[in-house]
Amino acid sequence: MKLNFLLFTVVLGMGGAWPSSPVYLSNSWRCPSGYSLAKTSGGLNGDLNQSAGGKDIFLCVALDAVPLYGLKLQQNRNCGSGWNLTPALGGLNGDLNQSAGGKDIFLCYSKNPGQGGTKKIRNIYLTKRRPVDNLWMPSRPDGLNGDLNQSAGGKDIFLEITRDEPPSHPMILARSPHCPREYSLAPTSEGLNGDLNQSAGGKDIFLCVALDAVPLYGLKLQQNRNCGSGWNLTPALGGLNGDLNQSAGGKDIFLCYSKNPGQGGTKKIRNIYLTKRRPVDNLWMPSRPDGLNGDLNQSAGGKDIFLEIFREEGSTNWLPSESSFNEAMTNYNFGRYPNPGYEPADVCVPIIGGLGLGCTAVGPCWHAQQMVSFADKNYLYVFYTMSQERHGKAYLLRAPLTKADSNTLPAVESSGTVLWYEQTTNFNHPGDLVISGRIILTANQNWDPMEDKDWYLQLGCDLPGTCTCKSNLASRRQALTMWDFGDSLISPRRYTIDKSTFNSILPDGDKMDNSDADDLWGGNVDGHLIIQFESKWLHFKGTSLGTVRSWERISVTREANYPSCPGEVDGSNKLFTTIDDKSYLASFETDNDCYSLRPASYDDSTKKLIVSCAGMIVQCTRGGQLVHISRDKYRAFQTITQGPNGQVFLTSLNMYGTQTQVVASKPF
Repeated sequence: MKLNFLLFTVVLGMGGAWPSSPVYLSNSWRCPSGYSLAKTSGGLNGDLNQSAGGKDIFLCVALDAVPLYGLKLQQNRNCGSGWNLTPALGGLNGDLNQSAGGKDIFLCYSKNPGQGGTKKIRNIYLTKRRPVDNLWMPSRPDGLNGDLNQSAGGKDIFLEITRDEPPSHPMILARSPHCPREYSLAPTSEGLNGDLNQSAGGKDIFLCVALDAVPLYGLKLQQNRNCGSGWNLTPALGGLNGDLNQSAGGKDIFLCYSKNPGQGGTKKIRNIYLTKRRPVDNLWMPSRPDGLNGDLNQSAGGKDIFLEIFREEGSTNWLPSESSFNEAMTNYNFGRYPNPGYEPADVCVPIIGGLGLGCTAVGPCWHAQQMVSFADKNYLYVFYTMSQERHGKAYLLRAPLTKADSNTLPAVESSGTVLWYEQTTNFNHPGDLVISGRIILTANQNWDPMEDKDWYLQLGCDLPGTCTCKSNLASRRQALTMWDFGDSLISPRRYTIDKSTFNSILPDGDKMDNSDADDLWGGNVDGHLIIQFESKWLHFKGTSLGTVRSWERISVTREANYPSCPGEVDGSNKLFTTIDDKSYLASFETDNDCYSLRPASYDDSTKKLIVSCAGMIVQCTRGGQLVHISRDKYRAFQTITQGPNGQVFLTSLNMYGTQTQVVASKPF
């Protein structure tokens, strides 16, 4: 108790004063007062020694309070004149590899303009991929390679920095879909994955855009690098030479741009999309002065990929109904919140011919899990969960409605923000979601893929060293977690009930087992919160969400999973929704642009839930969902909600958790 008191006093003592150092090392992810945890991506948890053993070391930053101009990594504590060693607390000695072996690595900083850079460092990120340019990394005067775990094993962890200078180009070409900071991946449709050389071989080439930061008026495709007066060749990173068909054969194709009004158009280009269908009007394509047909893979084989552009004519980013592209895209700025991260994994699959098991990198491991949405008069909100190897994540995104004067084409802005974030501590796999008003529930589980031996696509096989989808469980707990955003969108009330606790209200012979809590769906039916959790139908009686006695078992009219009605979309993603004050069971299916709505009702006097085939509606949207089978996930990442103005929003989320696609209409 005395030791705890002393530690507490030290933290408070430091936190009471304004931070004096822009960076700090802590032995806990709970940073001292005035500091916040450095942002992460790619499944990193913030520990600089992640998976390497040794001390838990977290980087805390206070860049809004203390100027930072320079960072360098070196193998000794003597930082030199004008530089300072990053301070540490909790028994840390400053070595980023403390007790993990490997290189001695120390982080030095400078608060002096010109010493390390003339522009202030704006953000520091932890990333698994080496930044594509040394300008985005700390200097390394004595030969370190930049990996904070160099020679210690564990995760590859690099520091990536951005400075107080906005992007100078409206777009760049990158070697991976992980665009540099301040840029986002150009939106895609119809199963395209963003690679301009998809299925054509050659280099992986991705188009990253920053159209909110840099004006863009003109685009043209041509067969040489000489773009001409007033035009610029799109810069390329990571060894790319600017040719969109690099190493794929076919035509040499270069993308030129102009930032000058009147050169290529009098209205700014607001969005650029990748689509498989040729836009129906040349006004929606880059110009092609030397005879190219617009296909970025012309003569190279592979996917047909066209650039489709939209300008600031009109009041929204919604796309004309006669266009070949039929979705509105929103990209989210994560600001001070951790980037969601995405980690593919080797998946064991049966080898054709009965030769046993083999591994191939085809499946996602840690990624966005599920999503729900709700709307008010000003914003569309998207809540989603993301699995990670140790502690999962939950986000509430917010995108402004542009309030277009249209009943059929309501608008969602192309840029949104993160309104709320929580680390689902000790649950690595928050999964299926249910929404009722502003109450959101998730099946909060701990999942170890190495134990799943019965899947057709088995995660974790018997060939040593071939499968990378491995967990780092903090606990074995399985539960139902609930957030109530009714009073506050940034500080919800949180409740958790362990899965086993529900057995106290279930009859003998029909208890929940101790398997993963991975089965949840439901929603609002006639004003009642109804869920199917682990194959048990439960009704919230309306007292306290976190008390098991506030829940009761109910009956249903048919089998729990409801046999399909004729013509129903029989997808794995189901939820109850309310449209025009009527309750429906909505069902979405992977790679299906259609969804179905079956009338639902609940009689509280008989405790009976009824879902009927009579009156079923099937609607087909313009664009479907953002995640396709081609992206190696057989799950519908799609949801439906109605806003207070009567508009119905169909929203889809990509697996990175960074972009939504919205179709809004009146379905009846």
